[in-house]
Amino acid sequence: MAALLNRILRRRDQCTVSYSRFGVPGDVADDRPPPTSIVIEAFDDNDPDFIFMRICHAQKAAVASAGLGMSFVILLFISTFLEFDWDLYRKDLDALAIVFLFLFLLFGLIVHYDVIVGVKKQSPKHLIPFIVVYSLLIGSETVFAM
Repeated sequence: MAALLNRILRRRDQCTVSYSRFGVPGDVADDRPPPTSIVIEAFDDNDPDFIFMRICHAQKAAVASAGLGMSFVILLFISTFLEFDWDLYRKDLDALAIVFLFLFLLFGLIVHYDVIVGVKKQSPKHLIPFIVVYSLLIGSETVFAM
């Protein structure tokens, strides 16, 4: 392990790269002139890459799946709340179950609503909670399924 670390430390100066072309102090000067114009192709929102299963646009599919997710969260909350046998457990466990049920409802609605807001505002930062929560859920289900 020490030999590998020494090799990496010895060779680290051989692979330094400067990405600056605009003369930032301390960077290696580049003899090429800076670019004068940047050409960006026109964005086609109706491109076939954005159509979900040849049925609807990907944005509509994302909003529909977020609405379906919100419906499942509400349905699961109501069914668990009504089907939970409150008489069999102590009061402190009942209070804990109610707290976790309401946290499940709150976070489930917020995460799915963020998808709708993110699509409406065209802002990917609203999709991060959705991605994180679903990645954690899929990862935990994978671990517990083993």
